[in-house]
Amino acid sequence: MKILVEPVIFRYGRCGMTRYYAALIAGLRDRGWQVEVPLVSSGCDFHTRLSRLTQPLRAIFYGARVLDKLSNLLFRRKVRQGRFDLLLVTDPNFGRDWLEARPDQSDARFVIVVHDTMSCVVAPDGLYDSAGPALVNLLYLTRQAHRVICISEDTRRALLSLAPLSQDRVSFIHTGNLLVASAPIPSSITLPARFLLFVGERSGRKGFYQFARAFAAIRDRHPDIVIVCTGVLNPAEVDLLERLQVAASVQAIPADDATLAAMYRNAACLVYPSLYEGFGLPAIEAMHYGCPVITTNCGALPEICQDAAVIVDPDHPEELSAAIDRMLTDPEFAADYRRRGIARASVFSTATMMDRFHQTLKLALAPAEGPSSPAEEPGFHPR
Repeated sequence: MKILVEPVIFRYGRCGMTRYYAALIAGLRDRGWQVEVPLVSSGCDFHTRLSRLTQPLRAIFYGARVLDKLSNLLFRRKVRQGRFDLLLVTDPNFGRDWLEARPDQSDARFVIVVHDTMSCVVAPDGLYDSAGPALVNLLYLTRQAHRVICISEDTRRALLSLAPLSQDRVSFIHTGNLLVASAPIPSSITLPARFLLFVGERSGRKGFYQFARAFAAIRDRHPDIVIVCTGVLNPAEVDLLERLQVAASVQAIPADDATLAAMYRNAACLVYPSLYEGFGLPAIEAMHYGCPVITTNCGALPEICQDAAVIVDPDHPEELSAAIDRMLTDPEFAADYRRRGIARASVFSTATMMDRFHQTLKLALAPAEGPSSPAEEPGFHPR
């Protein structure tokens, strides 16, 4: 069976979603699926089945824009030709222009993975994070998709509350731990002796600013502690940290897989005070490497972490400060959450994720007049 993959996601840099789809493609190929990704050039290194000759062109002015447009034209051509059994949607903004290229809309089956419902959130400090415009596209596509796969039960429940979808077409499959478990500790990386870790983008919904304020409130008790975050701080973020008088205690380190694994192995804990998550992959990655986790009661995080993480209410910032303080001062408390995290992370197997995906896609290809009941399939978890 042949799957045509919408190539949009691979235009982005290194992030959880590009990692997810690269792993998904590799896992499906391992299980005998023929997978085609009509991509001229990739913006990240997760997708490697490309000619390296095109990569330097992305650095040229307008180069990436031209290459991405060529990828889109190639994808639309493949859609028009219709030489595939199933199409997998990957666009995080849920663009829908490719629908017009389908030769026979009644036969063109596609599957969409919903990572979250693009909810808008308002942080306790009033900062507003809007990803809402894509929600209309998401609801439109899920209404037309043959199968909809959510990455958590919380995301499935949220989607069904927003769209009048048939419940037997919507399932959830937990994401496996996609970070390579055997990634070596790079000898070139130098990490602080004791540090708190923050992983991912630092937008309003991810709670980095709340984290910085919580740390500022207890910094005098822990003058030796440093915050390490992934990526590069921009001038506005540096200015915020300077106003909080913690800039000297914050380091930003660009992280490939090996560096990220080293961070998890050596951090005092991961602080992940997100205000909305469709899953929360950094929490599972940290737990796998024995890094205790402090997170929030928002979105899918309680479902994913259960009792293996310290869970706080972001509307009460003193809870976050107290949790960080205890994690740094109570070795038995930290060791307990380290043990709980390792046990919880073991549940999130990439092999299990791929087996369930394989079964779900087989259901998507079942005859429309008599598809199997999703309640009987191991890839489905209806509620």
